[in-house]
Amino acid sequence: LPGFTSKVDAIKIQATPNGDGTWAVTSNSPMTATADAPDLFNFSMGAKSFTWSGTYSEALYSFSDSKYDMTGFTMSQRTIDPKTKMISYTATAVESMSGVSTATDAGNGLANSDASISFSGVVSSTTIDMPAEAAQGGMPDLNYVANVPKGTYSSNAKGLSAKPVLDLMAFFVAHPSKELLVKDQAILKEKLLAALPFFASLEGNSNFEGMTVETSVGKFALSSFGTSIGMNGAVKDGRFAEGISLTGLTLPEGLPLPPWSKGLIP
Repeated sequence: LPGFTSKVDAIKIQATPNGDGTWAVTSNSPMTATADAPDLFNFSMGAKSFTWSGTYSEALYSFSDSKYDMTGFTMSQRTIDPKTKMISYTATAVESMSGVSTATDAGNGLANSDASISFSGVVSSTTIDMPAEAAQGGMPDLNYVANVPKGTYSSNAKGLSAKPVLDLMAFFVAHPSKELLVKDQAILKEKLLAALPFFASLEGNSNFEGMTVETSVGKFALSSFGTSIGMNGAVKDGRFAEGISLTGLTLPEGLPLPPWSKGLIP
């Protein structure tokens, strides 16, 4: 893109051998990044503090355990549609977030992993400015602000391709040019096929508590809002399932709804 610029601050990682085939790995670096494309979009993100630590296992080809803590995370973006001239602004702030994960050996260079994340003080806003023609036609600007006091997310993955994926990454590091990739494309195909399907199965569940959404027509509220997802890897007999659950839905006063819809509100 003409005039595109970006910047990502360096992430410093310290790895210390434990002498038993494992490494103690730590990082305490500011997590900031910016990007800008004139007349198209700009983006920025950062955190006041971000600490991460884990134990890397040479036998597992993965981290057997890890944890992180982050505070004061912010992210914002402005996008301009070149055709409609519609301008959208999004901004998100997270007061704090922490997570832990563990992994165990599944054999043949594969790993099983469990992870959980908890967060608090999430505020996300979106504003869409309509172009003059749309505004004159009666299309109002759109905006909303969502608040989530706290929430959690957990996941379970089986058969992660730990070693095959590392082998694939090492291949690209050793082949930094197009010419080298073309020369050894047969080897690349072998390593890519060995890494697929990346995982055997993946399950995830999230829950948001006390969620509210302020809109131009009033406030929507949910006591709890949850999502679930389940899938297996990219295989012939694929499986994908997702679910949504919500309780305590409150709608703005005076919101016009057809009579038949009242019984559908949980």
